[in-house]
Amino acid sequence: MGDWAKRLYPSGIEIGRGTADFDVVCAESQRQLVVRQPLFETAFRAAGGYARLDILNPVGDDAWDLIEVKSSTSVKDVYLEDVAFQAHVCTAAGLKIRRCHVLHINSN
Repeated sequence: MGDWAKRLYPSGIEIGRGTADFDVVCAESQRQLVVRQPLFETAFRAAGGYARLDILNPVGDDAWDLIEVKSSTSVKDVYLEDVAFQAHVCTAAGLKIRRCHVLHINSN
């Protein structure tokens, strides 16, 4: 995920830095949910699927916004399908997802 996107959430926590082990990242993601800070590169497994998220941003006391970061200047249908699947996995894992966003480059 791009460093520019991380700058939008300066208090964010990067999950699983230094490991590609999905199980380790999933476990760390679950532990960090209680912190209620933006989380980068979280991972969840539920409903027969697994998803790795770019940004999970806390909203209020119990909800989250899911933010998919793309280095494109436009939103493509495949991005929407990707973020919808991520939301499905997160919801099945017990997270309350308020909104889903695709963050992309402004060509202006």
